[in-house]
Amino acid sequence: MLPLLSTVFYPHISCAGGELLLADNPAISTGLTGPLPRFRSVISIPPVRNRLVLFSPGLLHRINPLEGERYSVAVNIWAQEPLTRPASAPPV
Repeated sequence: MLPLLSTVFYPHISCAGGELLLADNPAISTGLTGPLPRFRSVISIPPVRNRLVLFSPGLLHRINPLEGERYSVAVNIWAQEPLTRPASAPPV
């Protein structure tokens, strides 16, 4: 199961590099088996102070190497609580 939405927020940037790279591929579906697809082309989003980036959670993504400091807060928005414990565990 994938989240509804993926986000990253940059509250502090003092670096060179560190761009968020999003693959320009169709989103990965839940239950993918085997190797991940290769990046065909890439959308590069530079980190900018107070920038909020929203993207489909199925998109392949990574970060370019950086020099300096870059703080980021990543949050996934879920429709329901993801399974983080065995299905046999009692509800909390």
